[in-house]
Amino acid sequence: MRAPKEAGAGKAKITFSFAAWKEGQVTPASFEVRAVRAFQEKAKPDETKKNDDAKLVQGKWRVIRAQENGASFMESKIEKMSVLIEHDEIRVMVEGTKSEQGAKFTLDPSTNPKQIDFIKETRDSEWTDKRHPKLFQSWKLDKGMRIQSEDKVQGIYKLEGDTLTLCWRGTKGYEILKDRVSKELKVRPSVFRSDLYYHQFLFVLARVKAEK
Repeated sequence: MRAPKEAGAGKAKITFSFAAWKEGQVTPASFEVRAVRAFQEKAKPDETKKNDDAKLVQGKWRVIRAQENGASFMESKIEKMSVLIEHDEIRVMVEGTKSEQGAKFTLDPSTNPKQIDFIKETRDSEWTDKRHPKLFQSWKLDKGMRIQSEDKVQGIYKLEGDTLTLCWRGTKGYEILKDRVSKELKVRPSVFRSDLYYHQFLFVLARVKAEK
């Protein structure tokens, strides 16, 4: 007897024997049902990861490091900055001011590094920092001027206990990869760093624990 046949090796696996196929026990219809079930079973762990991370990032965070294009935000501003994540919205606020930036976001924890996309700007209030662009707006250069772009604001994230690190870009750029510069322009960074001329935002956040 031959060993069972596996379809879709390396992806969702569907197992059947040649004897069962020959005897009509495996029909095209039943094969399709098995394929759908196998795909659904494979998708479950990724969906679970996504839901887990979406829950774990919820709450209030304190900004302990904030950089853009290789330059740090002013320390006096970082000390007043906080981040609130509620459902699928992230809000960055500056204590004692009306400054606030916000966006809807999605997570994809199935990649390495994990990905975050800021899909829609939701808040833009009195962000008067002229040293750094607004956090969740996409842009491109046109004759030396920044103008709005249709590209998505894309980034990466890592969650390590009570520390959340976010790195993202609102425009296409190169990257420093170890000892070389990437060859292609892209919006989403692949390394957690912020360098001059490469336009990455890099925020490191510490969870604010609820008072007991």
